[in-house]
Amino acid sequence: EIEPALESLHQAIQVAPSLAIPWLSLAKVYQGASQPQKALETLRAATYAVPDDALIHLKLGEAYMEGGSPTQALSDLRLAAELADQDQESPQSELKRHRMAHMRMIIALRLGQTLGHLGHQEEAHHVLEEAYSQAPSNPEIARGYAQVLLAEGELNAALMPLETILNSQTADLPPCMAE
Repeated sequence: EIEPALESLHQAIQVAPSLAIPWLSLAKVYQGASQPQKALETLRAATYAVPDDALIHLKLGEAYMEGGSPTQALSDLRLAAELADQDQESPQSELKRHRMAHMRMIIALRLGQTLGHLGHQEEAHHVLEEAYSQAPSNPEIARGYAQVLLAEGELNAALMPLETILNSQTADLPPCMAE
């Protein structure tokens, strides 16, 4: 059932190995087919073919985290953050600037979560605080930042990000509870 898609993506990679999209698509197909090891191998190969693509390194970091390898994830997430910052300095269209800002927030969130998971609380705090200052209404970033603050015992400081989380979830509450 997925064989034609796999074949097409492998052909696309052979034709244009320096393009990130076929690699990312192939890894996504493998993930969707419950083949996480093949997805991981694909993303590893992609880092050699397209070494300066922040999204590939982000996805590889996420795959390592899903596979229970946060130490391996950390280096790729750090590299993804570095590459995304470099991309920010180049001239871009408004749409690409928006996409890059969104990707930088996802990278910061995953990097902060991974740092926290590995016990690097101070660095996780710094990364997530910076992300939260840039996107205070993002509930995922607010959650990650609040978790770091709570782990540090900074209960008062955690109130604002926790409020962001609660406000984002009021849409899910029955009307009588949202007031």
